[in-house]
Amino acid sequence: MSTTMIQPSTTLDSSLVLPAHLTTEEDVAQWIDLMYREAQAAGALAPWESDRACPCLVAWLNALAPSLIRTGGRVAAVCCGYGHDAVELVNRGYEVCAIDASRTAIERAKELHPLHASFFSVENYLAPSLRHRHRFDFVVDTRAFGVTPPNFRQQLAEAMADMLGPHGILLTIARGCDARAGVQDAAPFCVSERELDELFSRCGLTAIRGFDDFEDDCDPPVRRLRAAFRRT
Repeated sequence: MSTTMIQPSTTLDSSLVLPAHLTTEEDVAQWIDLMYREAQAAGALAPWESDRACPCLVAWLNALAPSLIRTGGRVAAVCCGYGHDAVELVNRGYEVCAIDASRTAIERAKELHPLHASFFSVENYLAPSLRHRHRFDFVVDTRAFGVTPPNFRQQLAEAMADMLGPHGILLTIARGCDARAGVQDAAPFCVSERELDELFSRCGLTAIRGFDDFEDDCDPPVRRLRAAFRRT
């Protein structure tokens, strides 16, 4: 475990810059929490956060979830942030476990959703508890690839895949970019379709119906990639 504490910077923008010394899961957790703390101090949302459930998730839940996810199924909301996605899932009747590496984000989620506070817990999604192994019918990610440093992406994919039950579905929604996007040195990060497909393929997962590649309803619009995976 790293013993180097990441110190606050003077502005939110500077805190988003990827530090050079992130080498462990704990380093990543500290940095993510720093970004949330500085966003709150600035009276702002972190750039991957919103005041509502992710519309790209809601649309998928409406169109495809009924045929893929059993009613009342166990769901892991990974990198849940302020919890709007998790509450959307709870309200649809799922049994939800919402985790985030940031204590600041989880505390805020509990403040925003006091009736659902018991669903939220601080946990490093890069190294989730063994009790989550092969436990979930549905694993949901709408921001993990945006906040996780690129050199931890394979570990992220493996951690989420390991949470899936034998017939589970993993849904990821990420900021999209071309394979030639180059080095990324600040959050939120983007990822290419090819890389996502390769990351999950190494975990034994295959996209069910390919990738959705589209612009969302943000202002300005953000390119999104969305895909559901299951075991090969």
